[in-house]
Amino acid sequence: MAAATDAPITDVLFDFAGVLVDWRPELALRGRVPQDVIDGFLDHGDPHGFWAFDDLRDAGMPGREVCAAYDAWHEPPLRGAYRVYLDNIAQTIAGMMPGMDALLHDLAAAGVGVWGLTNWSAEDIDAPFTRLPALAMLGGTVVSGRERCVKPTADIYRLALSRFGLDAARTVFFDDKPENVAGAEACGIRAHVFAGAQAVRETLRGCGVAV
Repeated sequence: MAAATDAPITDVLFDFAGVLVDWRPELALRGRVPQDVIDGFLDHGDPHGFWAFDDLRDAGMPGREVCAAYDAWHEPPLRGAYRVYLDNIAQTIAGMMPGMDALLHDLAAAGVGVWGLTNWSAEDIDAPFTRLPALAMLGGTVVSGRERCVKPTADIYRLALSRFGLDAARTVFFDDKPENVAGAEACGIRAHVFAGAQAVRETLRGCGVAV
């Protein structure tokens, strides 16, 4: 379903990692394991590596199960690395993405609703909220790990619209992954690939939002 392009914008949905949150998984291991272990742990080419299991955690798989499954696929020195990661996961929150705290403030001041929609583990979602006070400006956040459905499946966008009482045609969504943007567009939401706070402002101004 294509999104309408002429309705005034009342609400903005934001992804977390890479949009609102500067999330750096390597920070959980830095100084605790050698750099070659960090490199191996974060190797995108490993089909049974961090990124595959991160997706499973986002979908609701408990950390203890992930650690056991990861270790079953790996030998030392990678074996045990996922446990180190989970034990220090709060360190992965490096800060807000540049300019996004000010943007949230300006949107709220303009009377525009601001909301979160993130693929994130339910076990760890407190970390960004604890470390980043600006996230308290969000009116609510749909977290994939709690709902056990993930972007870009349609159910999670529809859930966010329903839970927050949003009109898809009056809502804009920003995500750093094109496939998640496409998923939102398929549900009638105006959606854009995130390209920095200033680009978000320009997009919203083009939609008539004064920020």
